[in-house]
Amino acid sequence: SAGSGARLKHGAFPGQIVSELEVVRCTQDGVLVRFKGPAAKKFEDEEVGAEQKDVFMRGFIPKGHLSDEAEVAEKRHKKLAKQLGGIKDFDKASDDSEVTGVKVEDKGVVLSRRFNPAGIEKDAEVDKDEKEDEKDEQKKHIPLIALLSLKPSMHSAAQDGSFVTEFEGLEESRFYAGYIKDVRDFGALVSVGAWRLSGLANKGQLTDHFVEKPEDEVTVGQSVRVLIAKLDTE
Repeated sequence: SAGSGARLKHGAFPGQIVSELEVVRCTQDGVLVRFKGPAAKKFEDEEVGAEQKDVFMRGFIPKGHLSDEAEVAEKRHKKLAKQLGGIKDFDKASDDSEVTGVKVEDKGVVLSRRFNPAGIEKDAEVDKDEKEDEKDEQKKHIPLIALLSLKPSMHSAAQDGSFVTEFEGLEESRFYAGYIKDVRDFGALVSVGAWRLSGLANKGQLTDHFVEKPEDEVTVGQSVRVLIAKLDTE
């Protein structure tokens, strides 16, 4: 067991492949899932009891990450919503542990170990400090929900080692499997690997033709092949 006063960390980390996913709720922006993975890890890499190594955790998959193909992702989301009784709001206080979910055969890839589905429209990623104390996390009222992807491109990257989790792992003039994180008037934010590893592609860099409105060229969640033109280390 963990022992008295022991502090435990969330067990899912960017780039990790997780299995036995079960969708328990559909929201407007994606799906909430249960998935199998390591339960927790003590600080300072202390030993964790065997009963804590194999549990189900909560995760969120954005609609655009249900597939590499946008149309497939949309259809899949609609089908899951129908199977689970429609679209429901995200409620961090709700308990979906007793809900009979829909099993997903795909294996997922962790993009971020902490994510707030309720704030997905406001760039809800909160994975900037992997070593943040649990007390600070409680003050922010951010649930320990992992952000996952079912994109085959992300699964392949995680398998072959090209899924990047740290800035130092990026190389200029190299192509990576990525996805559109957000679309703005001036271009798009593109992530490669971990959710927090994002960079700006100005609208002139999105395609080989003139782009007036980036939203006409790319959509949030779209799978893209990314060329790292420059790394800003400042």
